[in-house]
Amino acid sequence: ARDGEVGFHPFHLLKTKDFYHYQDIGEVISYVNEESNQERALGTGSIIRDKKGQYHAFYTAHNGSLTPKEKIRHAVSRNGDDWQKIPSDTFAASSQYEANDFRDPYVFWHPQEEKYWMLLTTRTNQTGVIAKYTSSDLSQWEDEGVFFENDLGNDSNLECPSYVFFEGNWYLAFSDQWDQRVVHYRVWDEKTKTFEQLDNIDFVDGAGFYAGRLETDGENLYLVGWIPTKENHDE
Repeated sequence: ARDGEVGFHPFHLLKTKDFYHYQDIGEVISYVNEESNQERALGTGSIIRDKKGQYHAFYTAHNGSLTPKEKIRHAVSRNGDDWQKIPSDTFAASSQYEANDFRDPYVFWHPQEEKYWMLLTTRTNQTGVIAKYTSSDLSQWEDEGVFFENDLGNDSNLECPSYVFFEGNWYLAFSDQWDQRVVHYRVWDEKTKTFEQLDNIDFVDGAGFYAGRLETDGENLYLVGWIPTKENHDE
C-alpha cells in the first residue's frame, strides 16, 4: 500500500465468476505491524478447500531482520472471508534447505497419492529448487525432498511454483527470480519420469508479467500473475 506502516503485504480478497468482473472484499488476513514479528509481511501463498468445505490458507511469514527470514504459516476459514490463524502449525525449512529462502507454498490434493502436496520455493547446493512436502491433515507436513531443480543454466530461485493436471498432463509453472524474470513452464513426461519443455517453448509472456500460477476449472487452463508498479506509479 506504500502507506508508511512497519508491516506490509496483507491478503486481500477479490471474487469473480468470469475472471473479468471482480468484487473487492478488502483485507482478510492481516500482517502484524511490528518490526520484530515474523508476520511483519505476508508473502505469497495459496488457498485450498478441504473435503468438509473449510478453507485453508498457507502463506509466507516474512521478516528480513529475523533469522530465519521466512516461515510457513496456516490460517482457516469457513466462508473464505473471515480467517483464523493457527500459529501452532508454523514451520521453517528442513536442514537441507536455505532457511532464509523458504516461501511461496502451493498446496493441492494429489488424487493418485491420496494426500496433500505443498510445493515451496527454496535453495539447496547453492541453486534454486522446488521442495515437496506432504500431509494427510493440512496441519503436519513431512519433507519429501527436492521436487524440481533449476534447469535454466543459472542458480536463480524458482518462485511461486504451481502444479496442475489438465487434459491428461501435469503442468509445472515457476518464475525465475533473476536473469529473465519470466514465468516458465514444464510438462511431466510419464515415460521418462522427467519434466520437459514443449516444442522448445520455455516461458509465457515477458518480464512485466510475473509470479504467474496455474489454475483450471477442468475446461480451461488459466495463468494468473501480477504486473508490478513503481513508487508513485511511475513507469
